[in-house]
Amino acid sequence: MFRDILTRCRDEGFVDLRDVALVARAIVQVTGGISDWYRPGGQFGPVDLEDEYVQLIWSMINAKQPPVLRA
Repeated sequence: MFRDILTRCRDEGFVDLRDVALVARAIVQVTGGISDWYRPGGQFGPVDLEDEYVQLIWSMINAKQPPVLRA
């Protein structure tokens, strides 16, 4: 799924990625670790955590246009 999304973003000019598969694997690793440390009632609620990770990944892929987050 991440490869497909990143490929579409690359093809539409939003990101400049040399290796889509490598970046997709990195995203899976980063997001997969959440379950190791997340606890309800902690520093981040689910919505805040989602927003932080969207921004983190958007920065990681050096996107040319910021994502549209829900209001």
